[in-house]
Amino acid sequence: ADVAGRLNEVGGGPAVMVAFAAYAVSFMVKTAMFPVHVWLPDAHAIAPSPVSAVLSGMVVKIGIIGMLRVYQVFFAADVLELGAFNQMLVWFGAISIVMGAFFAIFQDDIKLMLAYSTISNIGYIVLGLGLASPYAVIGASVHVFNHALIKATLFLAAGAIIHQTGLRTLSDLRGIARRMPQTSAAMAIGAVSIVGLPPTAGFVCKWYIALGAFESGQAPFGFALVFGALFIFVYYVRMLNAFYFQEPVHDVVIEANEAPWSMRIPVIVLATLCLVLGVLGGIPLAFVEPAVLDLLPFWGN
Repeated sequence: ADVAGRLNEVGGGPAVMVAFAAYAVSFMVKTAMFPVHVWLPDAHAIAPSPVSAVLSGMVVKIGIIGMLRVYQVFFAADVLELGAFNQMLVWFGAISIVMGAFFAIFQDDIKLMLAYSTISNIGYIVLGLGLASPYAVIGASVHVFNHALIKATLFLAAGAIIHQTGLRTLSDLRGIARRMPQTSAAMAIGAVSIVGLPPTAGFVCKWYIALGAFESGQAPFGFALVFGALFIFVYYVRMLNAFYFQEPVHDVVIEANEAPWSMRIPVIVLATLCLVLGVLGGIPLAFVEPAVLDLLPFWGN
């Protein structure tokens, strides 16, 4: 509030515009939004799987939280006309959805696939913020949490598989579900949830963002969400097909054992929450809605 008041005193000069642009670019890099995403795939692929879960679930969301704070300051100060910036977020969010999913389709390394999936899902959040309608911003805000939950499920399940086999490519891990059924089932639930199919946590927020696109009079971006979801569906079907329906080609897979309970319990709990928050999706929506409605006036709505 203090910064907004001081900005009102000085007005929207070139320095203020440069400051806003610097904030926006920096936070978009932090969120790994396409095309400033290039740091994220390698970071995810190299990091240990628990670290990848934190990177995808929490670290990239700092950029989203930062952008929300910047919105509060600059819109409250009312020194810049930021409608064009909102529209830019909408376009970059839509492009991130499609391009992140497109690159993920061609990955054989499961952690690289999950990394590009993060880029795609950050696009959903950024798109929702840019649409700036109540439904869209509520959906984007809930997806900040739900995506963290889903990605923790996927990365920790992938980590358990890699820990037990030493393998990380789909071509090497064919048939692993026969030897690690519980871990593979948790990963399947995470995959279904990240696609956005009901009754999982991923459905609620993406549905709200799609409703927000129609609510704001930008229906084509609602169809972009559906198109991106189809891409996401394709590469996760590749993974599930390899795990469940293809014959093992590697001796390590044939001899693999289920992960120890110390690794399985967190994955199973997270996968269960992916289902619970899908069925009881109204709980996070009701929690987030008052904050969003309080914040939306800063968008000028």
